Amino acid sequence: MVILDDFVIQVSFYDCFVISLFACWHVVQNAGSERCCEALQKLRKHYDIVVNIQGDEPLIEPEIIDGVVMALQRAPDAVFSTAATALKPDDAFDTNRVKCVVDNQGYAIYFSRGLIPFNK
Repeated sequence: MVILDDFVIQVSFYDCFVISLFACWHVVQNAGSERCCEALQKLRKHYDIVVNIQGDEPLIEPEIIDGVVMALQRAPDAVFSTAATALKPDDAFDTNRVKCVVDNQGYAIYFSRGLIPFNK
C-alpha cells in the first residue's frame, strides 16, 4: 500500500504502478511520519511493519527498504528503524544530508543536519 498526500504524486503512481493507494489530502501534520501515522489510523487496519519513505527520497534503492524491514523483523520490540550509510566527504557540510551517530550496537543516538560535533 502507498499512502500519499499530494495529488500530483498520486497521478504519477497511477501511471507507473498497479498498487493499493490511500490518499490523505486533508492532513495538517508537518512531518511525513505524522501523516503516515494519521493515514494508518484512518485505515483502521493492523500492519506488523510500516515503511515510511519520505518524499525527498523517491529513488531510494529497494535494498535499503529491504534492510529496514529485515532490521525490524530481527527486533520485534523495536518501534522504528532508520536507514543510515557512511558519510561521504562531499556531503559533510550539506544540510540536506542528515548525519547520524550510532552506538556500539548500531542504534542511532543522535541526528543532525550539521556536522557532529557542531560548534555553534
